[in-house]
Amino acid sequence: MDNAVVMMLLFLLPRFSLPYPSGPPVAIQRVCRDMDPVGHRPRTASGQAPYTIQISRYNYGPNQPVHVTVRANRGVSFQGFFLQARRQATGRDITEALGEFTSISSGTKFVTCVTPASAWGHNGDTPKTAVTATWASPTTDQGPIIFRATIVKGPASEFWTNVESPAMFFSSRPREFGQESTTTPAASTQGRICLGRSNSSYSFRPSVTVTTVLLIITLFLLTVLMGSM
Repeated sequence: MDNAVVMMLLFLLPRFSLPYPSGPPVAIQRVCRDMDPVGHRPRTASGQAPYTIQISRYNYGPNQPVHVTVRANRGVSFQGFFLQARRQATGRDITEALGEFTSISSGTKFVTCVTPASAWGHNGDTPKTAVTATWASPTTDQGPIIFRATIVKGPASEFWTNVESPAMFFSSRPREFGQESTTTPAASTQGRICLGRSNSSYSFRPSVTVTTVLLIITLFLLTVLMGSM
C-alpha cells in the first residue's frame, strides 16, 4: 500500500474512533432537533446508560437558576455529550431547546440551537466523570421540562441517547433539593434522583401503651362474659 495512503488512514482513524472533539456538530441542522450523533453509527452500546442527569430543583420559574450535573456511574467516564432542556408533555413542541445556560464546567462549551447558549456540550475529548452547568429557565409556564442528553462513552460508536433527568414543573416559588452530594453513588438509576430510602419490609408495630390498653379491654370483656354465665 502506498505510504501516502497509509498516512492518510492513520490521520483519519482517531476522527472515526472518538466523538467530535470540538463539540456537537450543530452546523448540521438535524443535530439540534434529533440529538442523534453524526458519524457515530453503527452503535455498539447496549443496556441502560451508565450515566445520570441530576438537578438541584424539581420546580422551575422566573429568575430561579437550576444546577444540572451529568454524572457517570462509578468506574465509568465519558468523552462527549450534548444536552438540552426540553418540554416533556406530548402535544407540544418537544424538540425546542428551552432556557439558557449561564455557567459551565471547564472542558465544556455553550452550544447554539436556534438561540445562543440554549444547549450544552463537550469541548475536547478528555474523559470526564462529571460536569456541571447552571441553567436559567423560561419565565413562563412551559409544562413539565426535562434535561435530555446524548452521551458518548468512547469510542464514537459507544453512545446512549435520551438520557433524561427527572421532570421539573413550573412554579412562581420553586423549591430546591438538598445540597447535591459531591460523591458518586455506588448505584444509580437513569434519570432519577434518590430523595430518601424506602423500606418495603416496614410494618406497623403498636406502641406498648396501645398494646396494654387492648389487653385490658380483652380481659374486661372476658370477665363480663364469665360473670353472665
